[in-house]
Amino acid sequence: QHLLVNADATQARIRSVVRTSLNALGKNDTLLLYFAGHGVAISGVNYISCYDSRSSDLAGTCVEITWLFDQFKASDCQKIVLFLDACRSGIIGPEGMLAIYSAFDADELKKFLAKAEHCVCFAACQTDQSSWPSNDFKHGIWTYHLIEACDGRAEMALKGRLLTDTSLQNY
Repeated sequence: QHLLVNADATQARIRSVVRTSLNALGKNDTLLLYFAGHGVAISGVNYISCYDSRSSDLAGTCVEITWLFDQFKASDCQKIVLFLDACRSGIIGPEGMLAIYSAFDADELKKFLAKAEHCVCFAACQTDQSSWPSNDFKHGIWTYHLIEACDGRAEMALKGRLLTDTSLQNY
C-alpha cells in the first residue's frame, strides 16, 4: 500500500510508485488506484495534477491518463480498479491561457475502458460537473461514501456481504 499525499505526490513519485507497484503484481493480484485532485484536458489529452504541477506548464508537469492506461496494459495484473475524484475546479492557468484547459474528455476514458478486459473506473463526477468537498468529512462527499462502502459500513452498497462493481455503482 502506498499513500502519496501533498509533497509526496510529485509527478516523479506518482510515476515511480505506479510502475513499481504494477511490476510487483501478478495476474491474480488486484490494484486499487485512487486519485483525488485536479484533472484537466489540454488539447484533448487528459491529465491528473501532481503536487509539483505548474500552471505555466500543466502538460509537462501533470500525469497523462493515457500513461496510466499504458502501464495498466503492460502489467500482468488482471484486476485493476481506478477511482477518480478529479475535476477542473481549482486549475488556474497562466493569464490568457485558461481557455485551452477544459474538463476531462470522457471519450478517452470510455475508449480505453471499452477495450480493457480487466479494468474498471469509478468517477466522482461527470466531466461537466464538480466534485464537492465537505469540511465535516475532511474530504470529498463522494470519497466519504466510497470509504464507507469499501469498509463495509454502507449496507446499501453491499450485495449480501460483498461489495461488487454493480452494487457500488448503484450505491
